Amino acid sequence: MSEWWSYDFSDFLMYSLRSYLRLIQAYNKSWEPLPVFASMIGIGIAVSLWRGSLWRGAALALASAWAFVGVAFFWQRFSSIHWGMHYAATAFMVEALLLALVAWQSRPLDIVPRQRAAAMVFALCGLALPSIGMFTGRQWNQLESFGMTADPTALATIAWLALAPGRWRALLLPVPVAWCLFSAATWCTLRAWDWIIVTCALTLALAVSFVRPAAAR
Repeated sequence: MSEWWSYDFSDFLMYSLRSYLRLIQAYNKSWEPLPVFASMIGIGIAVSLWRGSLWRGAALALASAWAFVGVAFFWQRFSSIHWGMHYAATAFMVEALLLALVAWQSRPLDIVPRQRAAAMVFALCGLALPSIGMFTGRQWNQLESFGMTADPTALATIAWLALAPGRWRALLLPVPVAWCLFSAATWCTLRAWDWIIVTCALTLALAVSFVRPAAAR
């Protein structure tokens, strides 16, 4: 039997790019027109970030999005082609619970430059980047969307956490960051361009959280 170190990431991948896109297509179709409403909620969260308002409502909306992705996407759909997604579902549910707690236990950082940056990166990661797939030949119902699938939801949440107090940010960042790293590795193994988008978006979202604006120094 081969030694464990002789395996690479591709040996644990249980599906092809075509299979995954077909799963996304079936998933989106089964929930129409919910992806449209989820995107509208994402726009609302971006606006609240820009204005520095509705912290509790945005946190609860994000908690709902993480819970929905955990159950509807990972547990009910994704796990049918990858058994390990049951663990991802559990992690997303834990993140949803933590986001619900932060809604009641904390107040946002009042740093206007960071609010503006976080709002723009949130909109970019959660709403704009998923649509790029249409320029590579994918059908519109094969696109991932905020609040419905993992990548845009995790990336947008990282940007939103730029306004969370330090202790909450440290508690809430590991799950979305770990997922984005796993996702980038998966896309790369599938030889899809998405790994570049996820990596760049993750770097940008983390920069918003940790680079201190001049007004805060």
